[in-house]
Amino acid sequence: MGSFWQVLYISLTFLCCLSIYPAGSHYTEMTYSFNAPEDVNKIAWSASAPLTWADFKGKPDNTAIGIAALTCSIIEYKYHCEGDKLIYSVEAKFNKLQSWAREESKNEHILEHEQLHFDITELYARKLREKLATYSFSCGDEPIFESFVNSLMDDWSYMQHKYDAETQYSLDEVMQHAWVSFIDGHLAAHANFK
Repeated sequence: MGSFWQVLYISLTFLCCLSIYPAGSHYTEMTYSFNAPEDVNKIAWSASAPLTWADFKGKPDNTAIGIAALTCSIIEYKYHCEGDKLIYSVEAKFNKLQSWAREESKNEHILEHEQLHFDITELYARKLREKLATYSFSCGDEPIFESFVNSLMDDWSYMQHKYDAETQYSLDEVMQHAWVSFIDGHLAAHANFK
């Protein structure tokens, strides 16, 4: 097999609501891209560089009544063959152009809620790295690699839904703070896989 990067973008996009109008929805989108150049509109997760409102470059959807902000976070993985070994990388990324916020909703509380969606994505990127580290992949093992990836996707989606449900899309400030502590603890527990 030649030396090429295969990139599969798996993105879960979450709508988060205005603090007065609890409503939201989500969708999952999978697209394939070969030899994709680095996209400057996607930023990798970093503990030292949390999201700012300037990162939300998309245009708000005027049909999304009651939605304060939308975060598009992605687990991006790439792999290629070097000799008979499958080389891969896994990153949590934020898509600036598909993420947006309404001007009147730009406050620290809603930004914290959106950041935690991205943090959950980073947590599942770490869990994927941890799971992949248990197997030594060779060229030709791409279907096995893909099965490792797919086995975590439902859990990632479930965690994002649970977060929105339990915080009532950021309306429940006590639960919001509890979730921040919960995810911070899990990120620390998986620190060896960042």
